[in-house]
Amino acid sequence: MAKTITINPGIGSSIAGTHATALAKIQWDQSTIDAKVGLLLRKRIEQCVKLAAEVAAENMEDIAIPSDPYEFPHRQTGALADSITHDVNGMLFDVRGRFGILYTHADDGTYLIYALYLETGTVKMLPRPWLALTLDEVWDDWQKILGGSAAPDLSNTPMQFSVEG
Repeated sequence: MAKTITINPGIGSSIAGTHATALAKIQWDQSTIDAKVGLLLRKRIEQCVKLAAEVAAENMEDIAIPSDPYEFPHRQTGALADSITHDVNGMLFDVRGRFGILYTHADDGTYLIYALYLETGTVKMLPRPWLALTLDEVWDDWQKILGGSAAPDLSNTPMQFSVEG
């Protein structure tokens, strides 16, 4: 549904040294603008969670010895790093992205509960908080991606400008 704003600077108002007596009307299709802004938001969230999944997997080095506490876990079998993924759900302004271990088993059937044990630690093992370390590493990039200055392309959005008076 088209929306209309009428701007009336008022008779006798001074705009750039002239007296304005005209009405300006702007009409637009709000649903089209919402869809384009929602698509831009979804794309940016997708960029964020994809980046985090890539960084998490890349930081798990192929070193045969166990990792030190509070560092990224080392790659022993590769099942954990190979199972890190991301997804984005929702529409318009209710978009949610996530990354990490989104399934309970790897492709080879490996049970992935140990990803949680690595993150939080156990009574016998100090944590290797790979999710927290990943968030710390990508946080500034996320701020740049989400706060980017790229405006949605509204060039094909039905808008009408008219001046009356």
